[in-house]
Amino acid sequence: MLRVNASGVISGTGSDCGSGGGGGSGTVNSGVGSQLAMYSTSGTAVSGDGLLSDSGTTLSYTGSGGISASGGTFSGNVTVGGQLVLTGPWQITTPPASSAMGSAAAGTSALGVSNDGNFYISANSGLPSKILTTSTDAVPSVFGRTGAVTAQIGDYSVAQITGAAPTASPTFTGAVTEPVPTLPGQTANTFFAAPNGSSGAPTFRAIVAADIPTLNQNTTGTAANVAGGSLGSIPYQTATGATGMLAGNTGAMDQVLTSAGTGSAAQAPTLKNAPALSAANMTAFPNTVAGVSPAGSLATGDYVKATGFATTTDSGVLAGPYPTPWVTAVRGGTGATFGQNVVKMWGVVLTYPLLTSSVAYYAYAADNTGNLYDIGIACGQTGSTCNGGAYSPGQIIVDIGPTAGTSFSPATGTYTKNWTQGQKTLQPGKYYVVLTTNCASSCATVTADNSGIGVTFQNGATAGTTTGGALSNFTAPGDVWSWGASMPALVVK
Repeated sequence: MLRVNASGVISGTGSDCGSGGGGGSGTVNSGVGSQLAMYSTSGTAVSGDGLLSDSGTTLSYTGSGGISASGGTFSGNVTVGGQLVLTGPWQITTPPASSAMGSAAAGTSALGVSNDGNFYISANSGLPSKILTTSTDAVPSVFGRTGAVTAQIGDYSVAQITGAAPTASPTFTGAVTEPVPTLPGQTANTFFAAPNGSSGAPTFRAIVAADIPTLNQNTTGTAANVAGGSLGSIPYQTATGATGMLAGNTGAMDQVLTSAGTGSAAQAPTLKNAPALSAANMTAFPNTVAGVSPAGSLATGDYVKATGFATTTDSGVLAGPYPTPWVTAVRGGTGATFGQNVVKMWGVVLTYPLLTSSVAYYAYAADNTGNLYDIGIACGQTGSTCNGGAYSPGQIIVDIGPTAGTSFSPATGTYTKNWTQGQKTLQPGKYYVVLTTNCASSCATVTADNSGIGVTFQNGATAGTTTGGALSNFTAPGDVWSWGASMPALVVK
């Protein structure tokens, strides 16, 4: 081998350049100690390679490309200071060591074949642990436990282990803390329970009476009879803890359910034909249905009059409501004005039941424009209601709706307008005649009593607010009696 020293002198053994079988010569241009000299290209110049050196005992290469060889054999130890990268399939073939593998040096881990021919790992200088093989080795521990391994809290369930499944017929000897597996199919109408009348492992069996707890109802009676009774049957208690069925009515006449006691004991109910309604068989209910005396004296449409205890007769008075017009004031001669965008009211009293569908009035001052006017009747029973609770105080009962002056009062004279609510019955009581308009000036008026001595409980007071000349419900004020009022003269008919 030839070497180039620091002075550029070539030394070593071998044939001189140009002698022997080879040829050529060269001059070393530069180099450092222990470098190998080589030709960079064909020619005479020879230079040292600073990446490849020979210290006499070690051949070193510090280049990035590495050393490539198609094959090789190492008779001694090989030390790799960096990563060992293998680009092809590899296999380690080695005879077992002559002695057991020891722990790795401090601060290192080791992988090797011990004297039993198995691989061992010494992790972090620890004692070597055998690498298990699936063909011969059993799992020495599970979750850190050795020997007979039993399930504990925190273990994986069967469902969490891929490919694992319980046996077809598992046996549980203790408390089952994991989700219970799906049970296999069983005989119909059985349930999973402990043995009947004793403790023991549960099985699938038929239900028995002892499985049903005693509740507050009778569970040993003839409940099936109740469900299976015939059409129209009526269940009833035949004795303590027993029931029976009363057959339904099969006759053509209406029947009623009755029950009579013996004076000391109850009897079973029975169905009896309902008696015809008459004074004779209604004596037990004198305050509910009264006899007519003389018989047949009631006239169609009349009120009934009591003539004594449990007897009635015709009163001779036609029953209401009546179609007789209601005149709210018996005089005219002056004009009652409307309130703009408020409800203006006068109190009136109706003394008989009235059937009404319209109102007549006299336009005392005309307004043949688009101004809107409304006339109506409202409930005036302050502290009570009207028509038997149908209307509350201040509620509009009937009105003609917002009507343009071109229809309401195009000229002075009499006009009749229908109620927008249709035909209504007004029962005797206190009411308000109510007016409203959206007119601001040159407005229409309706005829009113000009005597100035009218009596009323509300004389032209105003309340609430209205829009578009339409009446609306309002809060009824308290009564203020007046003996000098001018009431609007309306004919409610």
